[in-house]
This record gives sequence, C-alpha cells and structure tokens, in this order.
Amino acid sequence: MQRIRRPLVCLLAGLAAASAGCHSYYRAAERTRPQNPHAACEYLAKCLEDDPNDEDAIKLLNEIGKKIAVDHSEQVAELERSGRYEDAVAQCDRVIATRVLIAQLPGKVDVVHEAEERSKNAVQAAAKAYAVGLNLEKQHDQKGAARRFRVAMAFVPGYRDAPAHYAAMVKAATLRCAFAGFHGNNYGRSLARDAGERFKNKIVEMNPEFLEIVGANDASARGRLTGVIDADYGDTGWVGTRGRNSIQVNDTNPDGTWKVDANGNFIFKTVSASWVVYDRTTSMTLTIKYEIVDAKTGGSLDAGQFSANDSDSGRYAGDFRGDMNAVPYDVQGMSRDRPGLRTFQDLAKPKVEVAVDEMSAKVFRRFK
Repeated sequence: MQRIRRPLVCLLAGLAAASAGCHSYYRAAERTRPQNPHAACEYLAKCLEDDPNDEDAIKLLNEIGKKIAVDHSEQVAELERSGRYEDAVAQCDRVIATRVLIAQLPGKVDVVHEAEERSKNAVQAAAKAYAVGLNLEKQHDQKGAARRFRVAMAFVPGYRDAPAHYAAMVKAATLRCAFAGFHGNNYGRSLARDAGERFKNKIVEMNPEFLEIVGANDASARGRLTGVIDADYGDTGWVGTRGRNSIQVNDTNPDGTWKVDANGNFIFKTVSASWVVYDRTTSMTLTIKYEIVDAKTGGSLDAGQFSANDSDSGRYAGDFRGDMNAVPYDVQGMSRDRPGLRTFQDLAKPKVEVAVDEMSAKVFRRFK
C-alpha cells in the first residue's frame, strides 16, 4: 500500500505548490492592473505557467486584454491629434508585445489591434523628424540635424533622402581629433603610455557619433587629445618594534610537576621574553586628466579627471628571545613569514582601468 500511495502524495503536493504559486501571481496581477495592465498580463502569464487550467486567471487575462485594446485606441487617437507620433509608435510597440505574450497562453486571449496602426504612425514620426532635421540643417546645427535624420531612419529605414542628409551632417559635425598621447609626472611616467593607449582604444571602441580619433600628425584634425598622469608612491619599508614582557609562572621539577614549598604552596618564578613586530605599508595616489582642445585656438572642447588612492600593509613577528610563555597571545598568533605587499604597479593599474572606463564614458556622452 505504501508504494501505491507515495506517488499520489507527491502529486498532490506538487499540485498544491503550483496552485500557491499561481495564486500569488494572480494577486499581484490584481494589484498591478489599475496602474500597469501590461505588467499585470506578465504576472498572469506566470500564473498560467504554473497552472494552465486556472479559470480565474484566464478570465482576468481576457478582461485586461479587452481593456488594453480600448485604452490603446483612445490613447493613440489622442497622441495622433497632438502630433506625438513617436509616442504613438511606442504605445503600439507595447501593445504588440503584450499581444504576442498572451497569444501564447491558455484561453486564446487576443488584444484587438489595427494592423497598419504602427506603420502609419511610424511614417508620420519619420516625416516630422525629417522636417525638423531640414530646419536644423538650415540653421547650421549639424549635430542636431544629424540626430533628427537618424530618428527618421529609425522609424522608416531609408526614409526619403534622410540617409544622405544624415551622412552629410555627421561628417560636418564630427570632430577629427588627433591623439597626442599621455605623459606622466613622478611615478605616473611608468603608466602614461599604456593608460593613454587604453583610453584611446576605449573611445574608438565606443564609437561616439561625432568624434573621430586620428593620428597625432593628421593635418586635417580639428582637435587634439592629450592627457597627464600624476602619481606618487610611498613605502615605509619593514619597521621593527621590539616588545618585552615578564610574567610569573609555576616553577617545575625535572619530571614536569609543579614545585611546592614545605607548606604545600606553589612556587613561582619570573620568566621574560622579547620579540620584534615588523610592519610595512605601501601607498599610492593617482590623478589622471585628459583634455580635448581646438587645434587652432587652443580652447578647451572637453576635459575630465579621475583621482584615486590605495594602500597595502603587512605584519609579522620574529626575533623571539627568552621564554615563549611570556610572549602575549596576540603576538604568538602573528605570522612568522614576511608577507608580500602590492607594489606601485599592483596598486595603480586597477585604478587606471577604472579611470579609463569613466573618462571614456564621459567623452562618449559629450560626442554621442
């Protein structure tokens, strides 16, 4: 009998767990529905994943799907009336995503959606962005124009002659910048070359839309990128501090037993010890600066800096003399081996990597 009942018990336990999981998702959908019906659909998808036959979840999903369709039509109509075609496309994308999600769920729930609605608004959004781009181009705002032509192409690839306008505006707005390398002061000299190359390569990898890094001797460059690393390093060396201590301990007989006097009292003796605790600290400070200047006027076009510091320390004990019983427990617990500490390069290189990431991100934001 036991062999027959055990699978049934496991099955019932599994069904109970699935039901509990579905119920929690259902409650979450109910709470979320008023503010975000799309998120509520995601909760119900989780619920039906646990229990595909939950009738309450299917019913609620159908109600929400119908409500989304009605609200969507009203929202898109209002966005179209106000000329906010980009927002209308975003609204369509959200409904389409929810429709795809719930179409795969039990109940065959659908969100009624006009098939051509998105493409119609995408064309309008592209036309609006294109018109703004043309206007900015006439005002000689090449960067702003390029961005609007890019938006037009995002909504409708190859929209009219937007690609040609975009290419022309990007070319006119892009700063060709000669990379003149980094130099270093003090300990920074050992880091400058590698840090500069990392910085340059990171910018090239990120590919900012309106910045092109070229060689130091490129005559067509309109900007010049340089950097400087100022770093210092300190090392205390191993500094020893001698310690001494004396304590009273039980005196012992040759056989290891404790000595007592004629009255039976323990006999004590004074023992002493000395030792040396060795300490060492290595420390590093670092400041990296970069600047992009106008090649003709020398005026600053962009600049940034990064500062950091780090240190390492070690301790060990040695040169023990006397009776070890007199050595304090904390000293006895110290390592007897001299630890290796991080050198300047060990301390500085991780900070340089962080600096390169942060400063290149700043350059990208400036010229994207």
